[in-house]
Amino acid sequence: MFNEVCIELTFLHMLLFTDWVSEPDLQYLIGFSMVAVISFNLLVNLIIVFYCSASALRLIAIVFKHKALSASKQVVFKVRQKLGFEFQDIRFAPNPEYKKRRF
Repeated sequence: MFNEVCIELTFLHMLLFTDWVSEPDLQYLIGFSMVAVISFNLLVNLIIVFYCSASALRLIAIVFKHKALSASKQVVFKVRQKLGFEFQDIRFAPNPEYKKRRF
């Protein structure tokens, strides 16, 4: 809706560049008004684009972070399982049946 309003304002400005306004100085000032409307439209649309892009990048970063943490937890679990640790609640405890190895 905002873009349509800006286009309508631009078309109304263009009507003022015809013979309805006979003074060239006034048409010159109207040109600055038209440039201001177009610049404001461009600025608002750029802000929307950058905001949506930043939101999408933020969501991608969150998903990547969760996948990386999940993968690292799985690797730690497999390594500790090979070393003889069992998963109990949240902590890892040594397996009493595991023979101690020298590295």
